[in-house]
Amino acid sequence: MPYLCNIHSHTTYSDGRNTPEEMVAAALALRFSALGFSDHGYAPHDVCSMSEETEPLYRAEIRALQKKYAGSIELALGYEHDASMADTDLSFYDYAIESVHFVHPNGVYCSVDESAAALASHIQTHYGGDPYALCADYFREVCASFERTAAQVAGHIGLVTKFNEGNAMFNADDPRYTRPAQEAVRLAVEKDMLVEVNTGAMSRGYRTEPYPGRALLALLRELGGRVIITSDCHRAEWMNYAFDSTLDLLASLGFREVWAWKRGRFEPMGIQEVYANP
Repeated sequence: MPYLCNIHSHTTYSDGRNTPEEMVAAALALRFSALGFSDHGYAPHDVCSMSEETEPLYRAEIRALQKKYAGSIELALGYEHDASMADTDLSFYDYAIESVHFVHPNGVYCSVDESAAALASHIQTHYGGDPYALCADYFREVCASFERTAAQVAGHIGLVTKFNEGNAMFNADDPRYTRPAQEAVRLAVEKDMLVEVNTGAMSRGYRTEPYPGRALLALLRELGGRVIITSDCHRAEWMNYAFDSTLDLLASLGFREVWAWKRGRFEPMGIQEVYANP
């Protein structure tokens, strides 16, 4: 039986649609072996985050579910930390994902993944219409966060391309994009972080491939980087979205293993062990 696992999942504690136990039920229906929760940590400028009051409640509920479903599915208490947040004590959690969702030109917090219209507005208003300047800012934030984080997982490198299918907003092959993007990938490998291959934008219909994109994944493979497939699911029905095609993509680029949560830690597994349609 394949080992099905997803460690990037959001619930009603942050911006997910389903409760934690509803997410567990969906994972069990799909015959998942492991499920990790990773709700957004509190940030006052982030409407998608947990509040300071609900973070302890989130931890308590996931710990209770771990006990309730022991023997049926392995559950993990994770946390998505945004680079724009204050430093956080990650010792409460089994693992953490370090992500960048905002750039902040002149101290203004600008989300890179809210909507295509919002991103276009930020480019025009704060970057003089230059999308590559915004991309450079984004990847500077990514690199700075990787330098200081204790998180094990590098979250959705390339999120800034969420609304760029078909190079709608900028050319992702342009050196003004590729140079800073490659720097972020190289740093993630240098820091020995697991790089998530994230299908979240695919489930929403924004992209046809995960991020990081194909070219960055090829570089990651060349550098010997480690990858973990996630769906970044905000709805239970997206739990395993496009995992098969993502595994095909990774195999075509020469990856022979991916990482998964197993026995209370991240472990490498042969690429065909991790996922197949039940």
